[in-house]
Amino acid sequence: MKKKNEFKGYDFKGSTKALGDTEKKTLLPETKIGESLAIGCELNNDEIGLYIASLDVSASCGFKFDEWDNFVRGVNRANKNLKEIYK
Repeated sequence: MKKKNEFKGYDFKGSTKALGDTEKKTLLPETKIGESLAIGCELNNDEIGLYIASLDVSASCGFKFDEWDNFVRGVNRANKNLKEIYK
C-alpha cells in the first residue's frame, strides 16, 4: 500500500454541523445490485454504516469519516484497475 498521506480525506470537521448532531440519515437505501445481492448505507452521528446482503449471508461495517474516505478511494482504485484489465 502506498503512503497513508496519499489518502487525504474530506474536511468533515470543517462542516458547520457538529458530527454528534447528525441524526440517522440514509445515504443509499437498500439497493438491489444483483439477482440476490443488495447494498445500503447510512450515516449515524460520526459513523457511516455500509451493509451488503445476499440470500444466505450478510455483512456490515462501520466507518469513521477518514476510514470511509480511504475505503472509497481504495474501491475506486480497484475499479480503475479492473477496467484496465478488461480494456
